[in-house]
Amino acid sequence: MQIVQLIARNFRSFEELTLRPAGHVVLLGPPGMGRSNLIEALSRVLDPDMLRRSVGELDFHARRTDQPISIELVLGHLGPQLEQTFLDQLELWDNEEGRVVEESATVEAASDEEDGISSWVLRLCYMARWLAEENRGEHWVHFPKFSDPEVERYEFARRSEVQRLPFERIDGTTGRPLDLSERSAFRRLVTGAAGTDFSEAVSQYVEGVGREAGVFAKSEQVLEAMEKVLDPLRLLLGLGDNKADEIVRFAPEGGAPSGLLRSLAPSLHLGRGPDFLPANRQGATVTTVLRFAEALALVDVSNGILAVDDLGDGMDAAAATHLASIMQGLGGQVLITTRLAPVAEMFGIEEIVRLDQDDENKLVAYQGRNPTSRTERVAARQWSRVVLPVLTFDAVAVVEGPFDLAALHGLSMRLMREGGVPLMASRRISFVSAGAMDSGGASSVPRIAKLAAGMGMRTVAVIDGDKNQEGIIEEVLAAAQAVVRLPDKMAIERVLVEGLPDDVLRAAIRDTASAAAISEPDNLDDLDAVELRKAAASILKYSGGLHSLFIDVLPLGILPSRGIELLEAITRAVVEKTEGLIQL
Repeated sequence: MQIVQLIARNFRSFEELTLRPAGHVVLLGPPGMGRSNLIEALSRVLDPDMLRRSVGELDFHARRTDQPISIELVLGHLGPQLEQTFLDQLELWDNEEGRVVEESATVEAASDEEDGISSWVLRLCYMARWLAEENRGEHWVHFPKFSDPEVERYEFARRSEVQRLPFERIDGTTGRPLDLSERSAFRRLVTGAAGTDFSEAVSQYVEGVGREAGVFAKSEQVLEAMEKVLDPLRLLLGLGDNKADEIVRFAPEGGAPSGLLRSLAPSLHLGRGPDFLPANRQGATVTTVLRFAEALALVDVSNGILAVDDLGDGMDAAAATHLASIMQGLGGQVLITTRLAPVAEMFGIEEIVRLDQDDENKLVAYQGRNPTSRTERVAARQWSRVVLPVLTFDAVAVVEGPFDLAALHGLSMRLMREGGVPLMASRRISFVSAGAMDSGGASSVPRIAKLAAGMGMRTVAVIDGDKNQEGIIEEVLAAAQAVVRLPDKMAIERVLVEGLPDDVLRAAIRDTASAAAISEPDNLDDLDAVELRKAAASILKYSGGLHSLFIDVLPLGILPSRGIELLEAITRAVVEKTEGLIQL
């Protein structure tokens, strides 16, 4: 079973959001963009326990309680068993147009099923409305095929029907691992395992605990204390001359089996010490991965839907990536929200979805897509290394190569430390290099800019002031919202030396050469201003780039004015949403 389409209307963050998965789904994006709300929307349809909860005003988008909440799921790839179970509710889905086939055309469309043009799907819809006169909400799940909201006619989905749809939601941040209490994940695993000896084991445990706990009631100190408590109550409670240990016994949670099982907590021996330690003493990562492993064991891996919110919270990146690799191989469908790029890297480009606001401040799902041309395939090589790590930012500045990236990062750090100027990251802007896997240059910028812009990011390109760039500028403008072009005949090296006094520049060249263990230019003291700046540019590009080092050795409070101007131009292009060419 897989989600073919999800449409959420008037629900929490979403005025209206449409998602059409292409296999698994990994949800990324800036904070507050509704990643968890999308998992919640899915649960409202597929988790029958959700209907036991109340609907609040905050569940309605912008508290618009005059409009109903609607979350419609189209479920495909059902398999023979589910298709038989929901035979009457099945509908034909046009895979090319993404819509339900009209009833009158189902016979003809059914003949196209073998060609993949159409397929059988099950539609379910969660609805909620606010009853103002009663100051409360009501909600339900129905089959749209047989329902007509306009005349208030609904074919409700019974709890037993929804339960037949294999769905599991994992929240690895709550609950105890290996918990034997009645409604826990591990208890469900135990009761579903082969054999019948668990009940007998529980009975023996209860009897044993009761027997051993009886010892407390017979100790002299406890007997004396109980007699003092019971003495004034004997007449009131009709206790007569019965001894204290005949009246009071001790047992965990009163001796109830459920209470005794709740009191059990696992201890683990992971080979790091001489003895077993309680699971909660093994560290947050161990307890969190145990919770995830329990939920994974409950999922029908052949045909289920697994929803995982905030994979990576409470664990290290290695554990999160490992769990993601397991989930990626499941036979059903996985929907994951995460903040970690290594988790998303386990999945295909088309399975990555970024939630963000569009120009009208509405939440939109931006979905990656497989490359279809040679240019897109070349750009896709840089997807994991360049684009994925920045998808949680709001905006990206694409520079020509690693030298530009190092220079702007180093300059930003100096401005922050010395003048308190906020880093680009403070405005949720990230730098990326178009030359991460090739030589870079202006011709590489459009490929990366197009990938970032396609995922809904505000994209600013930064290119050198080389000659004869009209064609390149046009291409970059087509890919990015704004292009910042350095002054004529300037690359990043000239930008870093412009505005520095000659004596400061000479000292910086010497200090850079010394720190890098290379020779300084000949006759450095005799070079005029033009030659001095050429020499500095040569030093900066030496042996893989010394841009960051050069910035670090500049005196306190003296930084290149052109470099500062460049950072300010990038910031304005993002904050003020400037578009087009920005010529420095």
